This record gives sequence, C-alpha cells and structure tokens, in this order.
Amino acid sequence: MMRMLACVLAMATLAVSYAEEDGDLEDPPIADVRLGEVAAAVLPAVLPAGFSAPAEVAGASQPGRDAPVSPAREAVYVFVWENYHSVVVVGPGEGVVRPAIVITYQGMGDMVAVAYRAMAFRDTRGALHIDARNALLIGPQSRHWSPDSFLFLSPSIVTTLDDANRAQRGVLTRIVEPGRPEYQDMLRTAEAIVAGSS
Repeated sequence: MMRMLACVLAMATLAVSYAEEDGDLEDPPIADVRLGEVAAAVLPAVLPAGFSAPAEVAGASQPGRDAPVSPAREAVYVFVWENYHSVVVVGPGEGVVRPAIVITYQGMGDMVAVAYRAMAFRDTRGALHIDARNALLIGPQSRHWSPDSFLFLSPSIVTTLDDANRAQRGVLTRIVEPGRPEYQDMLRTAEAIVAGSS
C-alpha cells in the first residue's frame, strides 16, 4: 500500500512539474465542462491525425467491443468523465493489440480510485479502443467497480462502457506522445502502480 501511495504521489508531482514546464498551468480555460460532480475548467486536447477516427465515422462502435485491426499509437491519454479523471498509458508492443494501463482518480485530485491493465487497438474504422473487460482491479474502490473500457474519437471525445454495460461520456484533456521526456516516467509509474495486479 505504501509503494502504491508513493507511486501515486510521484505521478501527481510529475504531472504538475511537466505542466509548469509546458506553461499549461498558465493557459486560460476555454470551456467549463461539467461531468457529474466533476466541474473543471479544461482545455480539450485534440487527438493528432491518425490516432483515431472522427466521431461521425465511428458509427455504432462500442468501447473495447470491436475487433482489433491495427495497433494503437503509443501515448498517454488523460481525460475527465463522470466524477473522475483517468490516465491511460498505451505502451510499446508488437502486433495489432498493445498493452495499456488505466489509472482512474476520484474527482480532479490525486487519489487513485482504481487501476488495471487493458489492451489497446484500433478498429476497422480507425477508432482507438481500450479494452479492459474482465480486468483485475486494484485500488480502494476496486470492490465496487466494474472495469471501464474506452473509445477515443476525434477531436476530443471519450466514451466509456463498463462490464455492467453502463456508459458515460468524457473529454480528452491531454496527450503525451512517446517523444516527450515525461512519457517514459509516466509509463514506469503506471507499471509500478499495477505491478501486483497481474
């Protein structure tokens, strides 16, 4: 438990320090997004070209339910939804399906609700999926949580679907590509958080 807490604090510190370096903390908010009890001024991030399909192309896709066709782009995806914000780290790998780690925080703070491993891929339309069905959960809310799968659609839409078929909608707020120095730090921290879950 102490190791997990140390990892959470390290990830929170990294996020703040990198945001300060990038000047993200000084940018004025352009939208006030209300998602359940989470009310935060956020700057929606735009998925780079080739990372996922636009919403109008995705059709009836459901998060994590479509067949893998092409690999997901390695990156860290941060988004807000319902009463939470999540960090999804898509790691390097071979083949069509790539490893991913989901860390979901209560509200906009740095308290982990749950964390778990997942799979990342793109479907036949090019939409980015995070498939976490039947994932082994860790974290203080794991007893009462159903693992969420995610679908990312351009420009900034995230939809969720858990194993009990409950759906939510969220907003992408940040992408960290592997060329950025903090990507490796965030990947290592995410791996440390879920180390006991496999």
